[in-house]
Amino acid sequence: MLFLSLLLSALPLLFLAEAALPRRRPGMPYRRDLDCEPSNGSSSNSTGPGAIFYLVTTTSPTALANSSQLPNVRATSFYDPTQLSSFRLRTTDPGYESTPHFSLTAGSLVAWNADAFGRGNYSYASTATAVGSPLMFVQGTGGGGGLSFGGDGGNLLLAGGNATWTLCEDDFDENVVVLGGTAEGCVATYLQAVSKPPY
Repeated sequence: MLFLSLLLSALPLLFLAEAALPRRRPGMPYRRDLDCEPSNGSSSNSTGPGAIFYLVTTTSPTALANSSQLPNVRATSFYDPTQLSSFRLRTTDPGYESTPHFSLTAGSLVAWNADAFGRGNYSYASTATAVGSPLMFVQGTGGGGGLSFGGDGGNLLLAGGNATWTLCEDDFDENVVVLGGTAEGCVATYLQAVSKPPY
């Protein structure tokens, strides 16, 4: 009897906890629908109009059907060390549970993510990136970011000009994606669109 009364008293807390969980926005596909399957047998990467993909860093410009086989591959996630209104893109280790899905719209990367405090589900778009600056995302739908896809297989994220992507350690010891970083310790990388995360 005591167990039943405890269970009944806990029900309101369970309903409150369930109500606080993030909800799928209308029109957004369910997670299982976001894994872009190959349109042909040559590659599992899809960067055409409306394609949804993950971004990984790798030392190879060549697309592979299995992203986990890319050399030095790292998944990416949003990162905001100061809890402001913008995010950076950093590399993450296996086991990290938050790997955003992206699309490319009008030259900007667009993704859905919680805000800097872990609340809600908002649209974030990449901003125009200057050489030597991190790839940044702000709330909004984007446009005019100057990004495109190219390379062998059309899966490499390009920023225009001769600038290349680099991974640079920031003040918080995180490896963030920077356009043409020249600081000590920055290493060249490729940003590839893949249909499934590498780990």
